[in-house]
Order: sequence, then structure tokens, then C-alpha cells
Amino acid sequence: MVKKQRLLLSLKLFGIICGLWIVQGNLFGQDEKFKALFIYNFTKYIEWPDISGSEFKITVLGDANLVTELEQIASKKAVGLNSIIVSSVKAGSEVKKCQILFISHKNMGELPKLIEKVKGSNMLIITEAPNGCSLGASMNFVTTNGSIKFEISKLNIDNAGLKVNEGLLKLGILVN
Repeated sequence: MVKKQRLLLSLKLFGIICGLWIVQGNLFGQDEKFKALFIYNFTKYIEWPDISGSEFKITVLGDANLVTELEQIASKKAVGLNSIIVSSVKAGSEVKKCQILFISHKNMGELPKLIEKVKGSNMLIITEAPNGCSLGASMNFVTTNGSIKFEISKLNIDNAGLKVNEGLLKLGILVN
């Protein structure tokens, strides 16, 4: 009888641990969904020079989960009249011309080289690491009290040859 109770207790604890693991995984997935939605909505507040009649390209360096979420959005939405094309690269050397480049925290070491590489190409660079905007990104995701927010650098956006709507500046955490 005691062995049976211990077995049941062990099974319950195992179930609780598995449940917490699943919830944690779902919360992580939610972060990627929120980031993808943020990125899509940024397109409504940023102005790129002469993108009419072309594809709107978003490149992700290092985050396969975000690519999946962005592809789901791209299948249903557009940027103006432009279809959205999402691509993934594993190294900064693979980055080609695009309107938005997202760099995951694991690939932040490549940011300085990429900023030099894409200078003058009207590319919005978004990161998710401490001091992302201070290191040259236009926008940077941060988590504050469990909520995803974004930092925004008007200076870096201007330097990229893009125009930002004042409304977006008010929504984000203004850096430099």
C-alpha cells in the first residue's frame, strides 16, 4: 500500500514537472509571436525610400522560431502593396539586401561588422540584447517585468536613411 502511494505521488510530481516544462515552452513561443507582431507593426511606422512594387524582405540571423512566426504573418499580411518574404541566415556573411534585419542575442557579436556591411542600404536593424541600440541597432527588444518592450534609436534609424513616425518613438523606450 505504501509503495502504491509513493508511486502515485511520484507520478503526480512527474506530471506537475512536465506541465511546468510545457507552460515554460509555450511562454517562450509567445515571446516569439510577440516579437514577430512587433516587427510587422514596425513596418507601419517606418518609411523606407522607394519600396513600392517590390517584395518587402525580412532576414533573421539566428532565431528559427521567430522565422516561423514571421512566415505565418507574411502568409496573411503585406507591407503596403508589397508581399513579405522572410529568410533565415546562419551567419552575417550570408545577409543580403533586405528592409529589416533581426539579429538574435546569440549572434550579437556580428553586429559591428553587419552595421559596416549594410551602411547606406536603408536597412532597419533589430536586436534583442542588452545595449543593442547603443551598439548600433535601430531597435532592440528588452524584457521588463515579464513584458516585451522595445528600445528605439532615432539617431540610428536616421543614419540608416529611414524615417520614423513620431508615434513609434512615443511607444518605445527612446535611446540616445
